[in-house]
Amino acid sequence: MEPRTLAGGLVLRTAIEADAEALEAFNRRVHGTDGSPAAGIGAWARDLALGRHPTFRAADFLVVTEPREDAIVSSLNLIAQRWTYDGVGFGVGQPELVGTDSEYRKRGLVRDRGRRRRSAPVAERGSQVGPPALQRSHALTGLLLAPAESERQGTL
Repeated sequence: MEPRTLAGGLVLRTAIEADAEALEAFNRRVHGTDGSPAAGIGAWARDLALGRHPTFRAADFLVVTEPREDAIVSSLNLIAQRWTYDGVGFGVGQPELVGTDSEYRKRGLVRDRGRRRRSAPVAERGSQVGPPALQRSHALTGLLLAPAESERQGTL
């Protein structure tokens, strides 16, 4: 995905492995409670960005950065999974680690990332498939469905 400039000079882009420490710090901060950082969440974000999950790569994170400060101000990711519904197997992208720094909230950043996520790395691995009722329910939540591995035709 090519980086895209948003309002206020923010930049929407996919993450790279070099973002692992910044993703860890960002997620520790935004998912913490009562001023205490969420160390486990931060470590999970770092592990995902470094490829320590069998179906995840750094580019499955979508980040919004503040280039003047070289800081991540918002992020989300989709973790590819394999589900079965009524005996039919299909892939899905589970949204996780959705967060935005408090001073950047109410600017539509989650909406912008969600729109982009529908056509970004996990989505490129497949299109929405599965029973129509399941497609409708996932369309409401923004969850992406992807075809079975055998239907992907080498698009990974």
